[in-house]
Amino acid sequence: MPAWAQVASNLSPYFLSGLLYLSGLATFFSPLPLIFMGLRTQVTWSERGIALFTNTLPIVALLGTNSALTYVLSVGAFGVLFPALLTQWRMSLTKAAGLNILGLIFFMGTLIFIFPKFGGTNYLELLEQQFLHLARDIRGLSPGSLPQRELEEFQTYVRYGLIPSSLFTLATLGLWINFLITFSINPHNFRARLSLPEDTLRTWKTPEWLVWPALLAGAWAALGSFFIPTDQAHNALIYQYVGQAILQLFVIIYALQGISIFGFFFNRWNLNRTLRTMIVTMILVFVSPLAASVGFFDLWFDFRSKFRQEEET
Repeated sequence: MPAWAQVASNLSPYFLSGLLYLSGLATFFSPLPLIFMGLRTQVTWSERGIALFTNTLPIVALLGTNSALTYVLSVGAFGVLFPALLTQWRMSLTKAAGLNILGLIFFMGTLIFIFPKFGGTNYLELLEQQFLHLARDIRGLSPGSLPQRELEEFQTYVRYGLIPSSLFTLATLGLWINFLITFSINPHNFRARLSLPEDTLRTWKTPEWLVWPALLAGAWAALGSFFIPTDQAHNALIYQYVGQAILQLFVIIYALQGISIFGFFFNRWNLNRTLRTMIVTMILVFVSPLAASVGFFDLWFDFRSKFRQEEET
């Protein structure tokens, strides 16, 4: 690598993540520079902290402290903690990913639901207003024309169903997409250092015990509201929406396992990367329940086992 490229590579984690966050279009990939730095062989916590600080400065200057806090709690936490869990604490990929998803949900939940109680920006109200405007636009309604009862039910759905499920989906997909890119690029040869074979993502599967909380979430979403007295219809809706939001987390996790299974067979069929990406995108956008079903039932059918045995023999 030329000297200038080496210098650029060493300096980029200290500013590139913040620039990607500010760009709008590439915000989803803003954790990558911090992840790449965290996967170096000898990176200290002080270096991680300085990188997080310098990336935050332009966000504070251009967007204000609220946006900077959002960056630190979401992008920064992911970009700093995930590689540390893998390299310093030597956690397995599944455990590191699970803890990071839970951490992201906790941090963003704190920002949305707790931060306003201490005088911060009320993101919950802002999100509710945005979703309400979207619903009106879709139905062609003018402001104030939505019936009061329907408006209250929609606000309940947004607060207890749509926002949490969107949070779960963004946290899980954000981690998966950024790690997929990191795994493909293999910065600092981290796959060899962590003993991650090339087919890690094609053979990955969720822990078997995860099926039980997934089944409980499904039962909660389907039946939870029936245990609420009939005179508490509002509470019944809340229970139903919360259950659906929790179920969404398991749906997206098992959908990613389904994508892993599809990737295994795509590799066997020698499909080119462009076609694979198009198919995976279409599955996630249009038929994600299909991918989730394949991932869920893989616990019993182990769709890849027969072909792995053939490869071994």
